[in-house]
Amino acid sequence: MDACVAPDLSESPCDSSSAPAPGPGEPADKAGLSTDYLNHYSEVLMLIELAAFDETVVEELSHWRPIGYRDYFLRSPLRRAASAIAAYDALDAGPRTAFEQTIQALDKLAQGAILALQPPCHPQNVIVIGEVIGPGIRRLIDRAAAFLNSDGSAGCTADDDPQAFVDQVIA
Repeated sequence: MDACVAPDLSESPCDSSSAPAPGPGEPADKAGLSTDYLNHYSEVLMLIELAAFDETVVEELSHWRPIGYRDYFLRSPLRRAASAIAAYDALDAGPRTAFEQTIQALDKLAQGAILALQPPCHPQNVIVIGEVIGPGIRRLIDRAAAFLNSDGSAGCTADDDPQAFVDQVIA
């Protein structure tokens, strides 16, 4: 399976019975929201940055597709997938919407970089794409990670405007 493609539901369905309830004293990340989801974006960032040094990466990038938090864990073989979904479903609408807007901004930046890297792309442009869009993707991953690590209480707020951030990065 490609590293940058979401797991296939038919290969590894999420079995909620395999996700035991957290015991007393277990860390919150084991019972709550999970940053495992952000691996999908860290991998695409790594490949975008690697494209300047390995032109074969562009073909792999063309297979990358956005996937939402919930769908990612529905397709995930991770033991704690069901608890990650339950924690996500339990979020208030405001913080969840702010997180989803951050993810939409990540999707736009990643897809824009992937599109720009498709042939014919001048070798110098490949470097510029990684240097310009890469840091923006990294900042949004950090924002999403802060949200997930805080169980939805930090990192993404209704006051954030991820679209304005995307516009600023690509302007």
